[in-house]
Amino acid sequence: MKPVPSQDVITTNNKKPKWLAVLLFFCSLLYLFPEVAFNAKLVEIAGGIDVSDAQLHKTELFGRTISGIGVTLIVADFLLKGWLTTTKFRAISSLVVITALVWPTVFFGQKAVIDKWLIEPSSAKQRQEAFFSSVLRSSLAMNAINIEGIPYNSEASTESSEMTFLALIGGLVYSNDAFLSHIDDKKVQILDRYIQNRANANFDEHYANYKVLRSEVQQSWHQYQKHVGAYNQTVESRHQKANQAWEEVESTVATGYRDYQQASKAYLTRAEARAQRVAQPIFDLFDDKERCYKRKGSSRANCISRIEDRYERLLKDNSIPHQPMDYWLEKTFRRTKGETSWGEAFGSLGLSVIQAGIEQATGQAGEAIQDKTYTNSVAHYTPRILAVWQKQFLKETGYPMGIDSMSEFRSHSTTASKVRTQVHRKGIHLDSNWQINQISVFKNAVRNKVMKDTKARWHAEAKQRGYDIEPNLSWNDFQKVAEVQQQIKNRMGERYYVEPMMATWNNKQFYQQVIVPNVRRERDYWLGYIEASRAQFADDGPYAEQGKAALRSIIVPPISMGLSLFLVVLTVFKLPGKFIVLMNYHKPRPAPNLKSKALNIGSSFIVIFVILVVPVNVFSSKYTQTDSTIGFFLEQVSDTLSPSASYAVRWVIHTQPLIHPLGAQIDKSMRITDGFSASLEHSVAELDGVFARYLTQRAESEPVSSAKNNNEAQTEFPMYIHSNAQNQPGFKVRIMNIKPRYQAGMRLPEGNYDVEVRANGYQPKRLWVKHSKGKASHRIELEKLVI
Repeated sequence: MKPVPSQDVITTNNKKPKWLAVLLFFCSLLYLFPEVAFNAKLVEIAGGIDVSDAQLHKTELFGRTISGIGVTLIVADFLLKGWLTTTKFRAISSLVVITALVWPTVFFGQKAVIDKWLIEPSSAKQRQEAFFSSVLRSSLAMNAINIEGIPYNSEASTESSEMTFLALIGGLVYSNDAFLSHIDDKKVQILDRYIQNRANANFDEHYANYKVLRSEVQQSWHQYQKHVGAYNQTVESRHQKANQAWEEVESTVATGYRDYQQASKAYLTRAEARAQRVAQPIFDLFDDKERCYKRKGSSRANCISRIEDRYERLLKDNSIPHQPMDYWLEKTFRRTKGETSWGEAFGSLGLSVIQAGIEQATGQAGEAIQDKTYTNSVAHYTPRILAVWQKQFLKETGYPMGIDSMSEFRSHSTTASKVRTQVHRKGIHLDSNWQINQISVFKNAVRNKVMKDTKARWHAEAKQRGYDIEPNLSWNDFQKVAEVQQQIKNRMGERYYVEPMMATWNNKQFYQQVIVPNVRRERDYWLGYIEASRAQFADDGPYAEQGKAALRSIIVPPISMGLSLFLVVLTVFKLPGKFIVLMNYHKPRPAPNLKSKALNIGSSFIVIFVILVVPVNVFSSKYTQTDSTIGFFLEQVSDTLSPSASYAVRWVIHTQPLIHPLGAQIDKSMRITDGFSASLEHSVAELDGVFARYLTQRAESEPVSSAKNNNEAQTEFPMYIHSNAQNQPGFKVRIMNIKPRYQAGMRLPEGNYDVEVRANGYQPKRLWVKHSKGKASHRIELEKLVI
């Protein structure tokens, strides 16, 4: 018989299966690594010297993602028991549902709660003070100011204790109205020193970046010079190419003249052949026609008609254009009517004189009397056939027959026309009246063509390389080219770029040309925020969003850092206990009773007590010593918020430096934050952006409450600007940091205003004036221009 267990000892009756308990334990263990990595990264970002909104936002996304996982594990550990875990499928399905509900709620809810309860309801005063608190924090980090009693060491800015302090000091200053009021009149000096110190501290980094840029621009210059060399070589070759082109023209003309001579010989040969074929037939036709004239009447006409038909067929068969039959007669000059000679007079016994007189009297003087005979001589017909083929020859060759020399052929208009047509196809353009003897004009046209093609090729290649640049620029002009300046701007960034930025400056010139103007520009930029009227930080004001961002940057990091730190320490303390429970998961345990329950609760309180009390009392910190100014700040936090908030800050100051090195080492070894940035950050940011747009649209659709932001009412006072030049022509007053135009007596809220006064003949003057109830009238004296 088996022994019966006593009532004080029971068999195990765990609420969840061991596999699920093991899974949740290992998930909690794995969760600890990204949580401690996030904690370290947050300390480094929020406690860094230069904190950007982009860096904070990326770290915030990582933290919200991890905290969503942590809360999901807590809820799953609490809910997954009993009926939900009776089967593996049901347990896993329940875990998926819990994750789908809890993670988005925590991820989006954190930001929504902070914005709804802390950021959006903030007043204009809170936003403005938060803005200056962030500047003050950065000033302390840059060693621009030294607050008595604060042992911050800017040279050890990467130490855990220094970064923890910097992450908290913004919130501490923000919560101390008395301190902010005390340094109100020193804002401009603090800002000046902060910007100057930051510029000096980062000078080596920026100048090193500039030297890299200088090397890149010089490499671009060497490449440019290489292309310019090829360009100039092509340009210089234009004279040689012009001579070569003219030689080609001369060769073409010589070839053309040879072709012309060959064509002339060919036509002569053909004409001789035709003459041999038609000489005797035409002679016979003339004989037959003479016999026709011996007939009479219609017989003569019919006979002549038949002769004409035979003549037409003869010409057609021999490809000779139609000519009258008389064209082939040989004409012999006998005399001119109305003229005679002494020899004729003596020979005719004076009859020739009488005949000439009669011809003159009848108006026939000057007419030539010729004898027309027909022949069968081939030599007689050859030139006449050539003559009727002139048009055909001109059509085929472009030239008339009878050009007997090269010079005559060169000077012919057809030769010039053919040359113009030939070179036009090559892109060389000559005037329509250009002649072959205008050699210099031709060569100039070739040179112009070479220059045009070279420039076009230069610009095409430059465009392929992303440049719009002329050749043969000097080194100085090359640096000022828009694309080179854009290359410089991309390397230096918008913030440290001046136009034009040259690549020849030494460190002193770089400081004067870049750092000094940037300090001036940054000073004016930040001064616009610090000296702005409080109303401009109210909702719908020009600085409302910047004020909210500043408030978020000094409130959220300390809260997130404290909660993350507490979760890390708590998880570290809880995991060993959970591990022991897992090792004895199926072993019988005593039945729970009042004593055991009290013991469990007591042990939990002891753990929390150890976590919260031991670091503050065991580990020292120079920032919380009795003579430290931070003690004064903590007292103000206690008075402003609560003693628990003051103690929480003190606990973080003592505890965070202990945990940060471990988290930083884990993150460095496992590359957790880098892995998140490379794989998940973009998707998470997209998801966060969608939710943010949804909240914005929802907020815009809701009616605006008059007390939405609890912004204190801004009392307005009339403003008057007086000057010694106010009665002069061209007198004008402008308030640069507000949109409304200045009008004497216009009502403006209390605050600082950037006022510019100008008048004809006077030097313009611009300065900040503090506008309040007791000081609503301001006088600005102008100095006369010295010509």
